Parts: sequence; C-alpha cells; structure tokens
Amino acid sequence: KEQFIAVEKNELKPLPQKPFIHRKYQKAKVHPNCHVLLSEDKHEYSVPYGFVGQEVEIGYTHEEVEIFCKMERIATHQRDKRNHLHSTSLSHLHPNHQDYHRWSEAFFIGKGKEIGAYSLQLIEKIFCQVKHPEQGFKLINGLLQLANKHGYANMERAAEICLNYDFISYKRVQYMLTHLDCIPDGKDTENDLFTSVLHNNIRGADYFN
Repeated sequence: KEQFIAVEKNELKPLPQKPFIHRKYQKAKVHPNCHVLLSEDKHEYSVPYGFVGQEVEIGYTHEEVEIFCKMERIATHQRDKRNHLHSTSLSHLHPNHQDYHRWSEAFFIGKGKEIGAYSLQLIEKIFCQVKHPEQGFKLINGLLQLANKHGYANMERAAEICLNYDFISYKRVQYMLTHLDCIPDGKDTENDLFTSVLHNNIRGADYFN
C-alpha cells in the first residue's frame, strides 16, 4: 500500500468521462438500390449511388451505423433495429431513383392498377407471399420495369399466364414476355408445347440461374 501511494498513485490516469462503446463490424456489398444490409438487424442503409457494386465495411454501435469504403466514411445513419425496413438518405439516390422513398404497398398496388387487372393480381399475390411488404418491393419494382420495357398489353398477357400456372417470380415473367409469340392469341395453353417447357416439374431455362 505504501508503495502504491508513494509511486503508482501519481501515475494513474483519470477514468474516461464517457462509458466504453462496443463497436461491431461486418463486410457488405452495395446493392443496385444503393443500400447495404446490416445482417444482425436485417435492416438496409443507403450509401451514395456511386458506390453501387463495391465492397464496404459497416461499423455499428447500439445507436449509430457508419459505412466505410477503402477506409473512407461514406455514410452515417442512426441505427434502426426494425427488420426488413430501409434507412434512406435521398441525397444518396441516383436522380432516376428519387421516388424510392415513396415505395409502399399502396404505391405498388396503384402502379399495378395502371397496368391492368392481371398485373394487379400478380402484385397482390406477391404481397400475400411475403411476411413483410418491404420484402416484395424489389421484385415488384423489377416487374414494373419489365412492363415499361415490353408494354402494358404484353405485361398483362404474361401476368395472366403466370397467374394461371402460379409462376410468381421475376425470371418466369421475364421469360414469358420474351416468348409470348409462342402462344397464339386465343389458343388453349394447356395443350401448347410452350406450357410443357415451363411446367413446374421440368427444369426450365431459369432453373440454373
């Protein structure tokens, strides 16, 4: 004790004024929608669109999320532990994607109505198959892009066929849109060779992708 008082006590440094903050890290890849997934919370955070496709590191505490690319901090967010949601800064999005913040179930239902009844049913079925509406947003947005590319009439025809055979996936709809000329209007698709190619028990072109 005497040695402590005489020698060591004066060498002690004061305790930190702030408590120690535990920080965790994980690697991630920036998705095409300008977001990265924090796996622990299943929550996505935005980064500037110029980093799409790049590998980044996410550092996070109980309250804050920081995202780094090549040791440079590119984004900071307040941590949100709610699953299957997005924390988005509009300044991070490409100008063509500025409506991303308006994505909601009602938003996509409205888009489906604009295309037609079958497209609407397809979108509604997707929402019925996911636990959280947000899980269907990317798929449905992809379908909307297909509708814009191939035209609403073709999208309606493809959606009708996919609904009849319960082909609820982006690749199935895309494949159908590029092969509509194989199914003449008014023909019973039950007896069409094209139907056998897409039958659930046969490996189609999208099986290996």
